[in-house]
Amino acid sequence: MVRSTKPPEERRRSGSGRASTSEKEAERRAKIRKAALLRKKKVHVIVRAGYRNTGRTGKDGRNLSNQYGWNYNFRDHFTRIDPKIANDEAALARHLGNLSANRHRQYFPRGARVVEYLD
Repeated sequence: MVRSTKPPEERRRSGSGRASTSEKEAERRAKIRKAALLRKKKVHVIVRAGYRNTGRTGKDGRNLSNQYGWNYNFRDHFTRIDPKIANDEAALARHLGNLSANRHRQYFPRGARVVEYLD
């Protein structure tokens, strides 16, 4: 076991997940409570959506030809959504795009649909 040579006051506080002071701990618990209340208002669904990979290139350094369908994929996403956007294809595509903005996927504004309600 590797022991830290720093005194306990200077060590990186990891493990329990608690904040360093009671005020910060109260703020952390309030944020958790707020997120839990927001989660209750959403519905758990499976959304099937098509997307285009943006960064794929062929041997010549250009984007792969769209006519062969190499850049396009469909995927099922398990996510929680606001019930108001369940029938709006463009809103579902925006929601999926915002889940991981750095994923290099561009979701089609049409064709995203709720496949199944899980709750």
